[in-house]
Amino acid sequence: MKYFEKLNYSFLFWFYFALITIILREYYFEEKIYIYHIFPSKIDILFSLAFFGFIIYSFTVFVLVLKKSKNTKTNSFLVFIGNLTITLHLAYTTYQSYSLINLTLLKDYHISTQIKELRKTLPISVNSFTDLIDISKNENQISYIYKLNKLKIDIETLDLRSFKNGIHESLCNENYSLDVLKHNYTLNYKYLDKNKEKIIDVNTTKEDCGDSIYDLDYLKLIMTDKKI
Repeated sequence: MKYFEKLNYSFLFWFYFALITIILREYYFEEKIYIYHIFPSKIDILFSLAFFGFIIYSFTVFVLVLKKSKNTKTNSFLVFIGNLTITLHLAYTTYQSYSLINLTLLKDYHISTQIKELRKTLPISVNSFTDLIDISKNENQISYIYKLNKLKIDIETLDLRSFKNGIHESLCNENYSLDVLKHNYTLNYKYLDKNKEKIIDVNTTKEDCGDSIYDLDYLKLIMTDKKI
């Protein structure tokens, strides 16, 4: 702290805030953050520690610059603009950290909360012959139980392989299920007949969707010239 007390407002702002911050953001954090919003499962410990350090750095410089601004002889309008800039930067950095926490630490919490809320509305009629009767979560598996309003004997002619492939295809093309799958969750769909006897049990992971699950994501990276 004694070292920083010897520095004037302009040097603190232009070197420790503007120059260093621009270098860190431009050549590391902005590109990484953009990629992690598309590929959240790729967030690594090194980046997490680095970004945590960047938050502390941003806050420290914010406090030092504001403190120096009270006694600086620099033009008051320029000081105001400088203080506003560094305040907006800290707010932006805080927003980014909150967004990343939602992608990682709080993702499981949000999914669990949504499931609890959905359970309160069960059973739900999906169509004229299918009801969603239960939904639960166990670690990284989300299980749905559907009841068909038909007897098992009436469903014997059903092509279960095509039915299973249809479930995979549906989940691999729906935004919410895609988002969950990309976070390495498994979606389990169990279908029961009218008497609650099991007809079929289908597990879907992101691997079942093939490489095409990331087609639009890779296109976004190409259009913005970002690299993983």
